[in-house]
Amino acid sequence: MNQLAESSQRIVPQQPRAKQRIALILQAAEHLLAAGDEVNTSSISRQAGIPVGSIYRYFPIMLGIYRSLFEDIYGHLRDKIEAVVE
Repeated sequence: MNQLAESSQRIVPQQPRAKQRIALILQAAEHLLAAGDEVNTSSISRQAGIPVGSIYRYFPIMLGIYRSLFEDIYGHLRDKIEAVVE
């Protein structure tokens, strides 16, 4: 794994509260992307109603947020394709 990929990894949440916080971060980022708004830690923080530091705790760089969104979308798409094929 290259240095950029390693630095985009987040802390894996253990507690339900942490999982909810990550979901808020990703929902806010998805909302901003869908609206065509600027997507950065400040705008995500405002949209999610959480401190910027919380974003950096789980996503040290923006690439981690984009990667998580992609993985979620890809997973849903893969599940739908597999359901049709079976």
